Amino acid sequence: MCGRATGAPRDACQAESRTLVRGTVECSLTDLRSRDGSVYTSIPLDPDRVGDALAIVDEVAAASRENAGTVRYHASRDVLDPSAVRLFEQDEAGAATRAHLETDDDRPFVERLPDLVDGTIETVQMALDEPPATARFDAEEAAESVE
Repeated sequence: MCGRATGAPRDACQAESRTLVRGTVECSLTDLRSRDGSVYTSIPLDPDRVGDALAIVDEVAAASRENAGTVRYHASRDVLDPSAVRLFEQDEAGAATRAHLETDDDRPFVERLPDLVDGTIETVQMALDEPPATARFDAEEAAESVE
């Protein structure tokens, strides 16, 4: 776990910057994937590629909902920025989060992110016993993380 807002960061968070941002602990994408909890991801899509991205997001969401331990998985567009996609995943336990990461459900989407994204992706992971942890990364980092 990355650490508590009121104490020193834990060793599991190896990110160079452990800055608190409005009560969250900043972590690397790799560190964030090792945490338990619900996940909320914001993806700013290239306005010219929204259609392509939404087709893949729809497939990812449908497949992810079928994963054992997944309580809910929602994909939506932002009402103020129609080129932004928001993903929310809640699992029964952290094991379900790791199981999801080990499937190939989101691989086609993640591998295509460099061609679909226009900006910085942000993932916030929330657990009941820890402050939320936030990872900000670009599309290339996301694609490299599944290789």
